[in-house]
Amino acid sequence: MYHSIQFGDKNTWDDWLIVPNEFPRFTPPEPKTTVIEIPGADGSLDLTEALTGDVKFKDRTGSLEFYAYNDNNPWFRQYTELINYLHGQRMRVIFEDDPAYYWLGRFKVNEWKSNPPTSIVIDYTVEPYKYENIDKTYRWKWDPHNFNTDLCRDYGREYVIDGVKNLYFQGSRRKTAPVITAEIAEGDTLVLLYNEQLYPLYNGDNVYTAITPPNMLNRFIFSGKGKVRIKYTGGLL
Repeated sequence: MYHSIQFGDKNTWDDWLIVPNEFPRFTPPEPKTTVIEIPGADGSLDLTEALTGDVKFKDRTGSLEFYAYNDNNPWFRQYTELINYLHGQRMRVIFEDDPAYYWLGRFKVNEWKSNPPTSIVIDYTVEPYKYENIDKTYRWKWDPHNFNTDLCRDYGREYVIDGVKNLYFQGSRRKTAPVITAEIAEGDTLVLLYNEQLYPLYNGDNVYTAITPPNMLNRFIFSGKGKVRIKYTGGLL
């Protein structure tokens, strides 16, 4: 394994013959903290979670260094291909070591050192969370599933509700609301019970910003008659 990185449609090894000089990763994001010093009193007042109930983070910034293997590709051609594709661009990035998630960010070519070993430095500014690399067609299958790297999520699977049905739903570290798509026949009703709060569902997409499942197994209780699909893209730090 070359520990390759997929920048958009390009692979660092397959397309440019460059490999990271260490296991590739983005630096941890800095928490956005709000701390107020109180004159005449000990300690301080920490208001970090006061507005949203959760810690927010700044973008991740840093650099990745790669060694370049020119072989039959002249260094100036290799450099030209890379800088024209990558420099200043915002794109999706996937680490070969962590294919179940993708990152979003902007990149620029910082430095190209031609003295052996030839190396190149790429600067990055990426969002704090990595996102689940799934879409509406995603279905995990038992036999080929890798429990170390793959996701256990049936994105958009249709559930038939006739009475009361419990669905167990895996949340994530990133606080985001799922999209619950309901199909309800005329005269029928459908409601969701979550954390002891009732949410009426209507035909089409339903999004309740109060529903942000934490990184654990959450129980959704549907009652009534109809069909539902849950679309959710979680994320981890």
